Amino acid sequence: MAAPCSNWYEKLKVHPLCKQLKETNLQRTESGILNDAKSLIAVKNGDLFIWNSSSLNIIHCNLNSLLSEHEDAYTRFQMLHCTDTPRFEVDGLLLNSSGNQLAIWGPRGIRVMELPQRRGKFSEFEGGKDVITCKTISICSRQLAGNQWLQIRKIAWHPGSSSGMHLAVLTSDNAFSIYSLLEPDRPTKVTYIQPQNEMSTSFTSPSKLNIMAALGETVVGFDFGGPQEIQPLPQQFQIPKQEDVLTVWPVFFVKGNGDIIVSYSEVTSNRPLQLPLQGPLVMCPPAEDNYGVDACSVLCLDTLPPVVVMATCDGHLHHCVVLPNSEGNSAKKEMKLAPGMPQYQHPGEPSLYVMESVELELSLTDLSSDLENSDLRSDSFTCPIKLMKDPCCPERYHCLHSAGIHSIALPWIASLSMFLSDASSHLTLPDDQESVVEHLICTKPLNSSPVAPVLGMDVINDPTLSPTMLVLSMEKEFYTLPMSNKYKVPWRYTKDAISIESSPRHREIEPFSQQISRILHRSVSNPLLMTSAKTEMSSEACYKLLVRVTQVLREEYIQKQEHARHEVETRVEFLRHQKEQQLRELQELEETKENVTEKAEHIAERLELCHDNNVNLLRRLESIMRKIQSRVPVLSSAEKEMKEELKQLEERVKEYSINLKQLHKKLEYQQGYLGQPKIISQESSVIQPQQLNNIKNILHEEGDEIGHLMKQISQLKMEINL
Repeated sequence: MAAPCSNWYEKLKVHPLCKQLKETNLQRTESGILNDAKSLIAVKNGDLFIWNSSSLNIIHCNLNSLLSEHEDAYTRFQMLHCTDTPRFEVDGLLLNSSGNQLAIWGPRGIRVMELPQRRGKFSEFEGGKDVITCKTISICSRQLAGNQWLQIRKIAWHPGSSSGMHLAVLTSDNAFSIYSLLEPDRPTKVTYIQPQNEMSTSFTSPSKLNIMAALGETVVGFDFGGPQEIQPLPQQFQIPKQEDVLTVWPVFFVKGNGDIIVSYSEVTSNRPLQLPLQGPLVMCPPAEDNYGVDACSVLCLDTLPPVVVMATCDGHLHHCVVLPNSEGNSAKKEMKLAPGMPQYQHPGEPSLYVMESVELELSLTDLSSDLENSDLRSDSFTCPIKLMKDPCCPERYHCLHSAGIHSIALPWIASLSMFLSDASSHLTLPDDQESVVEHLICTKPLNSSPVAPVLGMDVINDPTLSPTMLVLSMEKEFYTLPMSNKYKVPWRYTKDAISIESSPRHREIEPFSQQISRILHRSVSNPLLMTSAKTEMSSEACYKLLVRVTQVLREEYIQKQEHARHEVETRVEFLRHQKEQQLRELQELEETKENVTEKAEHIAERLELCHDNNVNLLRRLESIMRKIQSRVPVLSSAEKEMKEELKQLEERVKEYSINLKQLHKKLEYQQGYLGQPKIISQESSVIQPQQLNNIKNILHEEGDEIGHLMKQISQLKMEINL
């Protein structure tokens, strides 16, 4: 057993399951012929599921256990066997939103595996059993068995199913069916994507299927858009209820001729609702070839506004913004539903505005002019392209094809969303925004190289494992590509940056970091080569490939880095001069500060002296005013009033003096009277103890009042003397 590795992806490369995959699939790989890319791996919440085409089972590994230091934890894996083993060629695995159902599908069959419950120390299926037999449900097996020409184009779990039990299936007869796992042989809803004048409900004739495929009338792919609410129409004498609002999911279908059709699907109503088809949608600006006649897949990004991506077999990607149609065909119409069901408004038919078209480099081509006629050019190479959303970034998606993997990011979606939501019309849509295309993996470097398609690709979105792309090559080896630094939204395309750019003051300012990012931006990259073991290249081809790689490194890396280095040095020299100038200004400011401090001290001393002089002058002025007032022969009204008050106080003092003398006499009399020895019984005493206490309290209060009056008299006398 290999020694434990520091990183989980290094442990995965030496994991026992990789060894078993190589051993069990060696003979099958050598004898089999594989032309198209597959999706034989699925990752969700750190759980890795792999389809073993040799033993016809699922291999499960918990990637979080690779972070453990215990060897028993990071070397374990489980084998999941199906009760109804798929006998068809498997093209992909698909997990539902809850992660408890795994769909195994191919052109000739669908099996849904019900994953067992977790328990035990490492939270493994069935407590950690090595081999587990899981319940498997066969979907639409009768329909496929009755028609050998019928094939499955694509499947997807319905996003409107709260239980994750509904599966959407697209077949080669242009039938879009919704199956429930509770009734796997009978679809709950079937929609035929066909012209309106076509009256038949099924395309079962092999010759008719071939003619339709040749004319591009066959639907080759679909994808779900975001949910929409359809309001019920008001009925006479009825009030619409909130529960009558219908939530539907638009489904975008693409035909081989490039036509895009929209249907509306839902699984919540009790009765089947036959929602109308819309399309082919108008694509602006129009093109003579309808943007390609060999469309192979479609993808709807979960952005605002929604963006539909249509891919063609020759490597062209068309990014279309879905906007409501402003013409008359977008008027609300009434939908004809089943009797007894509420009537709903017809959703307006949208239009597609092609923002840009991207051409992928399927195989490496020579960039030099002297090699235009070499065999390295891949103009004639075509293959189907599968589009997959990135769970880490809604503005990014990935292209999986026979020649490798591309990653495409759309940084202009953020600015477009701000532009459409701005009511003040201050924002403008930049014209220099382009998609970021990265060639991550190349399995067909030359046109003459044999096809070595990727067997599986998925993006890990677990926070403990970090965003990583996991790829299974044709040689049954795992490759990991970190996704955190693969794409970052440029600074000016963020929400805050757009609001800053909208102001006239900051419109001409470009941050230096953005300048460096713009200089280092690469339009071409060197992908990771994952060729087949059968690939044989001549010396001339190897030399030309080396020239191509060297030229890309020189033009896209070294030259741009030299340019960025020159810009950084220029910026440093400019900042150095600015720093020197600022230091000189700072020194001048320090000198000015010292001068201002000295002046402030001198002014403070003068201010204190002025304050003292002001106090002295006020005192002299008050003395003068008192003397002037004292020498006035006539009394003022205030003095007269004060005189009257003094007279009244003098009279009251005299009264209080008389009362005080009387009280003193009474006190002496009472003290003398009480001092005589008299024998008086308690029963015959005249003054009771309670009365005596009351008298004492009264005398104490009068004494306090007399003392207060004496103080007032003394104070008045002092004021009169002044």
